Amino acid sequence: MSYLKKPRTGISLVADEQVLAEFEDYLQDEQIIERSTMDITRELKKLGYLDFYKEIQKRGRELNNSQRYELLSTKVGSLSVYDYLKSVERNIVIDKLRHLLSMPEFYSGDHLLDVGCGSGLESVFLAGLVRQGKVVGIDYSSGFIEISKERAQRRKVNNLEFVQANFEEIPYLSESFNGIFCINALYDPPDNPEEDYSQILKRRLTEMNRVLNPGGSLFFVVSHDGTKEAVERAINFQKNGLKKFLESWGYTSYKFDLTERRTFDDKLINYSYFCMSKG
Repeated sequence: MSYLKKPRTGISLVADEQVLAEFEDYLQDEQIIERSTMDITRELKKLGYLDFYKEIQKRGRELNNSQRYELLSTKVGSLSVYDYLKSVERNIVIDKLRHLLSMPEFYSGDHLLDVGCGSGLESVFLAGLVRQGKVVGIDYSSGFIEISKERAQRRKVNNLEFVQANFEEIPYLSESFNGIFCINALYDPPDNPEEDYSQILKRRLTEMNRVLNPGGSLFFVVSHDGTKEAVERAINFQKNGLKKFLESWGYTSYKFDLTERRTFDDKLINYSYFCMSKG
């Protein structure tokens, strides 16, 4: 199924006005509308879930990564908590798709992998564009995988599958995908704080490299907040450390962009967009 209301010519997926307008309509259909934190609080109170929402806010810092995502995948009414929170940064969600379709060379015959697919919002939309290929979404949250499957079924998208999987053990054969995108998941902290984070990151990149076809693109979106110094260190790592690491594996065509965006609640966040091609 394609979400495009008008026929498109050519095979290159680009972030033109038509695609972005379709994405905005899609978000509206999926109830990802502009909501402030106060709006969300009022809605959850009306649904009888306000205490649960307050508990999420209270416990969020106490949970490990897997527990946090399982909690965020909880359905509240017709949406997951995660989707409610996406409403606060709806303009940023649109911005991420614009960069995804502009930086790498994704084509309509591609097989794409979404690493850390969350509620499947981007995967389901892209599968509607990649008519001759397939999109696969993986996430280590069983709750998110179920929500993603429900979204795909509701939208009647067939060239798509969602699989619960660890990012460090992607359950697909080598060179299975022509493009891999990972939105705000590459640097997810390990559940065990004693694990060597640099080794975990290396294993994730190794697995993505294994399942990516030669000539394929890796695309990462990373959000940055915190102190100015912490943000600068994180951005510097991507522009230098991550770039050099992938270059040592033969990656080329480096592209990088940095934007500063405000959420609907006026919170300022930096987003970096990183893309390199294999070989």
